Amino acid sequence: MQNITQKQPKKDQSTPLSDNPVEQVRGLGRSVGKTVVQDLMGGIATDALASLFGTPKPASKGDLQPGQAVEMPQAKSATQPAEMPVSRMPWLPERFPGFPGRAKRAEQKPAFNLEIMRQLKEQEVLVQRKIDEIRVEIKQLILEVKTVDKEIQQAAANEYVDPGEYHLNFLDRLKTALKLMLVEMKTSSTWLQTHKSKKKRMGYWNQYKKKGTMFGLSHERNVATQVG
Repeated sequence: MQNITQKQPKKDQSTPLSDNPVEQVRGLGRSVGKTVVQDLMGGIATDALASLFGTPKPASKGDLQPGQAVEMPQAKSATQPAEMPVSRMPWLPERFPGFPGRAKRAEQKPAFNLEIMRQLKEQEVLVQRKIDEIRVEIKQLILEVKTVDKEIQQAAANEYVDPGEYHLNFLDRLKTALKLMLVEMKTSSTWLQTHKSKKKRMGYWNQYKKKGTMFGLSHERNVATQVG
C-alpha cells in the first residue's frame, strides 16, 4: 500500500484583516514603511556600485544623463512637403539701400542759381577778351623779333575751344618772355652800333696821327667823318 503524500496548501501568511479600524490603520502604515525602506536601500546600493566600478546607474524615466541629447516631440503635420524651397539671398543693394551696385540711386538734380550762372558767363567772356588781346600783342612781338620758334607762333595762332584762366596765364607769360627777348635784342643792337662807331673813330684818329695834315685834307677823311 503506497503512501501518497499529498501536498497541503500553504497557509496564507499575510496578516488577516481585522475588523478593528485601528488595526487596519496600523497594518497599512507598516506596509508603506517597508516599501519606502526597500526603495531607499536599493537606490543607495545602486549608487555605491556605480561609484566603485564605474557602472552606469540605470536612469529612471524622465532623468537626463550627461551627454544625452534632448529629444523634442515633433508636431505631426497632416501634409508635410518633401523638400523645402530654397530662398534666394538678396543682393547687397537690396539689403543696404546706400550700397552702390545694381540698385540705382535716385538722381539728384543740382539746384541752378541764376545769379551764379550769370557771373560765370561774364567771367568766361572777360577771359576770352583778355586772351584775344594778348594774342594780338604776341603776334606783333613775333614780327618785331623776327626769329622765334614755330611752337611760339603756333601758340599765338591756336583757337582754344574752352578758354580759361590756365590759357590766359600761359599766353601772358609768353608775351612777357617775348618782350624781354625784344628788349635784349634792341640793347644788343644798340651796343653793337655804338661799338662799331667807336671803332671807326679810333681808326680815324690813328690814321690822322700817322699821315698828319695830308690825311685831314684827303677824301678818306671826309668819308670817315661822315660815317662816324
